[in-house]
Amino acid sequence: MRSFVAVELPEGLLGPLLRLQAGLPGRPVPEDNLHLTLAFLGDLAEPELEALHEALAARSLEACELAVTGIVPFGGRAAKLIAAEVAPTEGLHDLHRTVRAAAREAGIDLPRERFRPHVTLTRFRGAGPDPAEAARLDRAMAEQAGLHLPTEWAAAVVLVGSTLRPEGARHEVLARYPLG
Repeated sequence: MRSFVAVELPEGLLGPLLRLQAGLPGRPVPEDNLHLTLAFLGDLAEPELEALHEALAARSLEACELAVTGIVPFGGRAAKLIAAEVAPTEGLHDLHRTVRAAAREAGIDLPRERFRPHVTLTRFRGAGPDPAEAARLDRAMAEQAGLHLPTEWAAAVVLVGSTLRPEGARHEVLARYPLG
């Protein structure tokens, strides 16, 4: 099953992120799919998911602050998506490292990659935004320069199964781990 571990967004961030999303070009990510990925796991078999669940459940996961500091396009010259950038706090990095350590303990080999905390808000089809979307993106970037949403505390990490479908991914929470 295609899966990942993510920070579940607190209610206090969802409303502002949805309002921000409404002014952006591209295909909006459904509210139920908004999250901050800590580790993308790829396709895992049931025994691997169970081992990861046990490793995460055995750990003390510390709460961390989530501070949205702006919007940013991802994907190089032809943006593939627009995301809300989240401040890379020490607490968030600690949570990321803890999740990766649990994955290693469960025998899951994750590629080394730079952790850039963000919440994907919209996606573009194909080769990025068309000219009208690009103009809307430029306006949105200018309007949102200096954006800072109120800081919220993350309350949980979730293990998520993701099924790709033509209309977009369908996410299912497989397990939830409260943050202390």
